[in-house]
Amino acid sequence: MKNNPDISKIKLFWENNPLFKGESKYDFGSSSFFEEHRKVYLEDVFNNCIERYNIFPSKNKIENCLDLGCGVGFWSIEIPKRVYVKNMYCSDLTKTAIETTSTRLKSNGIHANLSIQNGESTTFENNFFDFVNCQGVIHHTENPELMIKEISRILSKDGEASISVYYKNFFIRNWNLLRVFGKMFYNLGIQFKGRGRESILAEKQTDEITRLYDGENNPKGLAYSKAEFIETLSKYFIIQDQFLYYFPSRIFPFKFPKKLHYFISRYFGFMICYKLTKI
Repeated sequence: MKNNPDISKIKLFWENNPLFKGESKYDFGSSSFFEEHRKVYLEDVFNNCIERYNIFPSKNKIENCLDLGCGVGFWSIEIPKRVYVKNMYCSDLTKTAIETTSTRLKSNGIHANLSIQNGESTTFENNFFDFVNCQGVIHHTENPELMIKEISRILSKDGEASISVYYKNFFIRNWNLLRVFGKMFYNLGIQFKGRGRESILAEKQTDEITRLYDGENNPKGLAYSKAEFIETLSKYFIIQDQFLYYFPSRIFPFKFPKKLHYFISRYFGFMICYKLTKI
């Protein structure tokens, strides 16, 4: 297990292993890659009902919006599609992410200001953004609380932030009891495909399951309980909403009924999201 890696190791991994690379059957950064990635997010991550989740800005018009840790640009596209954004900003720790998001933005006719940033210490002004989106990033950072504090610094007084992290859900909390079923699923060929994580369901250590989800060489991946994450968030934010999402049904050889998938995602999801305003 990797312990407390520094930012250089985290950056190197994500530079070479950007999100969804190794899982997609298409060339990384191609139009088919982006189409498949969007389809997986809409259908599996958000079980065909993304609008039910309180992730997007509450206001219909946003002056300055930041997608922090933009990855391959999913949110950088989806937010401007749903609300009017005068100035869209996208930032990430890696050059690969910025170049990939730039390609995706251009193919969708969306203009944005892109920059390489360390989310723990950005170059943005105080109180600049009306909306900061940070999905699935903080649990990979060297110092998660520094990133949470930084989001508060750059968020305007009346702005909103939407933040999600890996959640210690029922399955992770009880893996010592459930891992026999995980091993059974693994032996039946039910696996997470790509990125060297095929044996994740046979893993014995709970912490390793979270880390391995993004790849066998991923230096850091944490999961939080609600109490753990709220303890840190409450130092900088007022929590307006919280909810669970994401159950990876695509690893199974059959299609989950939509209502069942939604139920499992909302009550047993692997991600927890918070809608926040600044203290």
